[in-house]
Amino acid sequence: MSKTSSDKVFQLIRSLSKAEKRYFKVYTSKQAGDKNNHQLMFDAIDKQKKYDETLLKKNLKNPTLVRSLPIAKTRLYDVILRALNAYHSNSSIDAQLKRTLH
Repeated sequence: MSKTSSDKVFQLIRSLSKAEKRYFKVYTSKQAGDKNNHQLMFDAIDKQKKYDETLLKKNLKNPTLVRSLPIAKTRLYDVILRALNAYHSNSSIDAQLKRTLH
């Protein structure tokens, strides 16, 4: 993932509301238990004021995660989008109809 794409993950996380961030944590904990790589990365990126990949690598304790950081960031981005889709799926009648038809 390029630096611009990494910045997109950072921007996405920073743009989430408090309720959306909480929902993301609940959503991912259902999939993989209390603490998983998505939550670890999410928390590490969310704590940053400005995106710094070097600092992110330092804060992540899992060496496997650090080695596969570009892939992990892409997956995190996708999981955040899926969580947001689930969070907002009942927000309007149109969304409920689309989900039902799908």
